Amino acid sequence: AVDDAHRYTDDAPGGWVWVKASGLTEERIVDSLSKGLFYASTGPIIHDISVEGDTICVESSPVDTITFHSHGPSGNSVHRVGEGMLTHATHTFKPDHRYIRVECVDGGGRMAWSNPIYTDVHGS
Repeated sequence: AVDDAHRYTDDAPGGWVWVKASGLTEERIVDSLSKGLFYASTGPIIHDISVEGDTICVESSPVDTITFHSHGPSGNSVHRVGEGMLTHATHTFKPDHRYIRVECVDGGGRMAWSNPIYTDVHGS
């Protein structure tokens, strides 16, 4: 979402990261970044991602699609496309999933995507 811009152009302010930190201090923000408690966006907001057992849940601003990308022997991508706008979706981890990464895309093609979320519910 963010780039190494060396000059200001029309696409320079197009992406950013949201950080989940316990306070707005440099120390707390850097600590959260080092723990992977952030996501990248060019528009949509991921309000929450939670894992309970083998189920991952995401809540977002209104989007057209929420995709759960995973990695396994053949790779997996599970799409949730609904009529109207989505604000939440769930997905169940499968035995070949090493991780899930959430991607939310709005009607303008703007995206938000999480870091990989690892699980050991299937012993992987």
